[in-house]
Amino acid sequence: MHVREKKNSAAPAAKQSDMVGVERAWPVLFWVAGVLGFVLPKRQPSGHYRTSWVRLFPMVTITPLMCWFIFTYQVLFTNNSYDQVVDLLTYSACASLVAFTFALAIYKRRETCILFEGLSGKLKPAGKWVSLACSLLLLLDVGLFLLNNYSVVDRIINLPILGWFTMTMIYPVLPLLVDLHVAHSVRALNQVYAGTLSRILPGGSFSSWTRGPVEGLPVQNGEQPKGVHEPGNVDTVLHHITDTLHLVDMHNQVFSSWTLVRCGALLAKLLDSSYYFTVLFCQNLWGWTLYTGNEIGSFLFLCRQADLLKENHRKVEGALFTLQQQPSTPLEDRQRLLSLSLHLKSHPAHIAIGSVGSLGTHILIILLNVALTFMAILYQYRPVSAE
Repeated sequence: MHVREKKNSAAPAAKQSDMVGVERAWPVLFWVAGVLGFVLPKRQPSGHYRTSWVRLFPMVTITPLMCWFIFTYQVLFTNNSYDQVVDLLTYSACASLVAFTFALAIYKRRETCILFEGLSGKLKPAGKWVSLACSLLLLLDVGLFLLNNYSVVDRIINLPILGWFTMTMIYPVLPLLVDLHVAHSVRALNQVYAGTLSRILPGGSFSSWTRGPVEGLPVQNGEQPKGVHEPGNVDTVLHHITDTLHLVDMHNQVFSSWTLVRCGALLAKLLDSSYYFTVLFCQNLWGWTLYTGNEIGSFLFLCRQADLLKENHRKVEGALFTLQQQPSTPLEDRQRLLSLSLHLKSHPAHIAIGSVGSLGTHILIILLNVALTFMAILYQYRPVSAE
């Protein structure tokens, strides 16, 4: 009997020790983002995060390269200067997004440190095969874009190797890496919500909230120690939920403005992609499919994580409300749980798009509709004489 109790009590501790922070949850992505300068905080031996100014050096190299490419842009996919202006819109939007991400990494470095420290010890490490598969997929994606850009550009002008390499870095490599970084940050919030829900509903039931002995906790001197899920210890549950809401707020403080710029860049790229598909119908179709699929796929992954965050918030809200309705819950705890569940209902967790809305798959649908509408306008005013 005592051996079983020791095993049960040791299981939660072992499970908790397996949780890691952001630098070990997705080591490859975190390392690449840090090397490129998108993530300035670096974990210290003490467990705290401090700004690593050495990571600013890649920004000093990448930013001038992007500016050089934009100001010397001369690739003409048709003989129409009108088309060149439209095509330049994509690279300008991507370069602006990358430069804004660099600036945001510097400006929000303290908030990012607080966010990373709050996520420490709360994330599940990704499997090695998952990291390897994602890395190979990303390398394959980069290789396909390098091949497509080189084959298309080489037929038109003799662009230097540095030129088409910079072209590929601007669109889509760097924006794709930033998308993955932010999407995994939202994914981390979802894992925190899942951990909070497991603390409220251990084993998916409310049995541990009764006044009787809590299974899995050792009995000492005939009395069982106070557990996390005991009715008298509602403060612990309130602490976990408050901490989770704080992490969501910190994420929005860091990335809400970036999300707004990202939506603008998506609109520009969808506008360019749909416009060129209309102008150059069936010419380089696989390249157009690659660009469009990559753009929609990466943004859809980001939106799905945002939708999952809303769903997890509703699960926690429903768990608290259902727990408040249990007959075994004391009256005082019922009032506190009801107050918290109403607060969660009136302040739902979301990924903010600046101060204009929340991210979700509905945003992607809206941007697709807007891009197709403005594409029709651009195509209508395109000069007929130039082909």
